[in-house]
Amino acid sequence: MGVNLEKNRHIQVDPRTKMTNVKHVWAAGDIVAHSEQVAIAMGDGVQAAIWMHKSLQGE
Repeated sequence: MGVNLEKNRHIQVDPRTKMTNVKHVWAAGDIVAHSEQVAIAMGDGVQAAIWMHKSLQGE
């Protein structure tokens, strides 16, 4: 896909939107930051979903 990776091989995302460097590709949860906390992964997923919706509405 061509997404940028961190040194630890996690995907780099915008901390606010969770969007990767590839347009319309978001990432959240353990693939972004290995927190091993379900609540944080769920929150990241919700945050990404909000920005997906906003992004797709604007087109």
